[in-house]
Amino acid sequence: MSYVQTPQDSRFGGLILPQDTLAQMIRQQIGGAYQSVRRDNKNTVGWDVSMGSADADTIPYADPLRWQARDLDRNNPLAAGALDTIVDNVVATGLRPQSVVDRAILGISEDEASAKQTEIERWFYLWAESKDGDVTRQGTFWEHQALVLINTLLSGDIFTIRRFKPRAGGIFGTCLQLVEADRCMTPPGKDAPISRVYGGVEVDADGEPVRYHFRKDHPGDAFLTRLGDPSEFTSVRAYDDTGMPLCLHHYVRRRPDQKRGISIFAPVMEQFRQLGRYTEAELTAAVVSGMFSVFVKTAAPTGSMLPGTIPGQIGGQQITPSGTGLTKLQSGMIMDLAPGEDVEFANPNRPNVAFDPFTASILKHIGVGLGLPHEVLVKHFTASYSASRAAIMEAWKSFRRRRQWLVSSDCRPVYAWVISEAVARGYIDLPGFFEDPVRRAAWLGAVWRGSPMGQLDPLKEAKAAKAWLSIPGATTIQNIAAEQFGSDYEDNLAQVARERTQIAALPPDPMAPAPVGQPDQTTPEEDE
Repeated sequence: MSYVQTPQDSRFGGLILPQDTLAQMIRQQIGGAYQSVRRDNKNTVGWDVSMGSADADTIPYADPLRWQARDLDRNNPLAAGALDTIVDNVVATGLRPQSVVDRAILGISEDEASAKQTEIERWFYLWAESKDGDVTRQGTFWEHQALVLINTLLSGDIFTIRRFKPRAGGIFGTCLQLVEADRCMTPPGKDAPISRVYGGVEVDADGEPVRYHFRKDHPGDAFLTRLGDPSEFTSVRAYDDTGMPLCLHHYVRRRPDQKRGISIFAPVMEQFRQLGRYTEAELTAAVVSGMFSVFVKTAAPTGSMLPGTIPGQIGGQQITPSGTGLTKLQSGMIMDLAPGEDVEFANPNRPNVAFDPFTASILKHIGVGLGLPHEVLVKHFTASYSASRAAIMEAWKSFRRRRQWLVSSDCRPVYAWVISEAVARGYIDLPGFFEDPVRRAAWLGAVWRGSPMGQLDPLKEAKAAKAWLSIPGATTIQNIAAEQFGSDYEDNLAQVARERTQIAALPPDPMAPAPVGQPDQTTPEEDE
């Protein structure tokens, strides 16, 4: 491949480029098949873009974007509400597993599989609902899921490290340590491409993560008392010798070879910020308009008072020296003026009648960038039933995608960690679990259930479900139970059987009316 050095005074500033690349760039500057890249297109003048790699376009800007996003979450109610809406619908009270072992691979009967599934779920729930599963002992696994999603959306990424911390009276030693994105950084002297460490993520020749480097303290603790040397780093292997993950890196990839995540607010950061400033200005103007805005007019020149004169009562009147003016407004204020002074009232024309439609228009653009329809973003449904339901269904496309990502990125690996310890400790007997990876995968099969999509009209939803069930093979009662109520069909049947048994064991209610078509069994009172 031949290289060419461009002139220093050219648009390419003396760069040494491959000849083919230079020819292509020149063609783009002169003209081309796409109107937006033509040099003579005045609409794109000043649109300076780069051809950076995935890491070059993300890693240098991840920190400031992360700080701005956190500021929005702290101070912008719309941004904080959008984040909560996503988390409330994706995680809600937690994604919970329903064990589904592969009977065909394991060679066991349906009854044996059902018994093992119940046993596996029992031990996992025992760990998940205890705070011992958190290295800081601050939350359960369901709260861990919410933290993972919140920080992935807000900060771009977060890390879960597998720890083993036996506790007094504890049943499991497996616990989770969450590490914020700020602490994952490249140690001094290990910058890429020499050591293949990109933003604290060390990869092999194929780009597979092999190690993560973390600063021992948070870089934001600069204003606090440091617990150690700020230059101290620790590294965690991505996988152990058996292939089991040791550190989970939670982030959403937008491009191949991307090694760090970017905040979900990145495309709408400026719009959120400007809309917040505009809302604050309109609110301040509306508050001021609730008072009289007064401007004092005077014919006396500034400093016309006699030297040594003290503002106050002169001739029985309260006067204000010219030049000091009115510095504070308050409702119901009455003020005496000096001779020659007059007042003029200003009308700020607030509240602004165009405020609501303008902000609604901007929020529609923001909602598109976040994957939230306007109605769901502001939680305001004023359209028809069909339009409102369409908005909810459109939002749930995004929620389901994020839920599936959370299951694969966090829930399944953690599930495997806990069940592996349960088998190793002898709590559960799962033959071949450690000897055969195929059988281990068969034992670890599970379906993760979360809160269902909300229903605007439950009666219509019930009628639609009944109609779908009438079509053979279209759906099942199990799917309807999961999608409409987030429950398990088999658990529901067992609960219904228990309730019917309990109801049948109740004594007859003497106050209950007689069944239709049967004579009244009560004995009429005899006439005295």
